Amino acid sequence: MPINIIKTQTIKTQLGEILIGDHKGKLCLCVWAKHSKRTAIEHRLQRLLKEKFVEETSPLLEETSKQITEYLGQKRTSFNLETELIGTDFQKEVWNALNTVAYGKTQTYKDLANGIGQEESVRPIAAAISTNPLAIITPCHRIVGESKGTGTNYEEKISEKLRSIES
Repeated sequence: MPINIIKTQTIKTQLGEILIGDHKGKLCLCVWAKHSKRTAIEHRLQRLLKEKFVEETSPLLEETSKQITEYLGQKRTSFNLETELIGTDFQKEVWNALNTVAYGKTQTYKDLANGIGQEESVRPIAAAISTNPLAIITPCHRIVGESKGTGTNYEEKISEKLRSIES
């Protein structure tokens, strides 16, 4: 079996299917199957890692599935997984900042921008968040717009459901 692969597995949850990926023992992918940016996220990972996806299980993927199930069942408030963020330095800065938003709390895009010293970069920050490769694990669902209205697209509806799990 070649080493240069990203092991993937699809898990079914009450909120929909999630594709998870293991790159050399680190979680590099956790994306909703119906996410509008899924293909872009997958292509970025394959291009930057120079590896291909192979459907195969691993201890990390089994543990990830277990922890996600516990989180969705309100039995877990944080994750204990080795992760690998694949993206630009700016994207990684934004994704790492997501982890500072506490369970059950929300923050606006503007607040996040201010928190990382990028006050004028709200739109690029929103773009980075929309291509977060570790949904749920790196909690992009805790970031909301200034007007906290009801979402209309798939990602907004999932985010609302995740926030309701945390409330």
